[in-house]
Amino acid sequence: MDKKSQPISIPADKAKAIMAVRFMGLITLLFGAAVFFNLFGLAEAMGLAEDNLDQIIGGAFLLLGLVDIVLIPRLLEKAQTKR
Repeated sequence: MDKKSQPISIPADKAKAIMAVRFMGLITLLFGAAVFFNLFGLAEAMGLAEDNLDQIIGGAFLLLGLVDIVLIPRLLEKAQTKR
């Protein structure tokens, strides 16, 4: 059996899924920081420059990114070990 036809192991797939979740969390975190600090006029382009909406929405994205990076992978790993 050659290497291409061998099935991928389940732990390798879960590790890739956890890495993908962390990567998307990093992107969300960077987007949140860009909106929060109005980098490159991003908050103004989105229409969030009034009434501190950029800081509220940017802070929410920052928090969401941190949850994606830290909390969700830990929960996935704990769910994997319980099975």
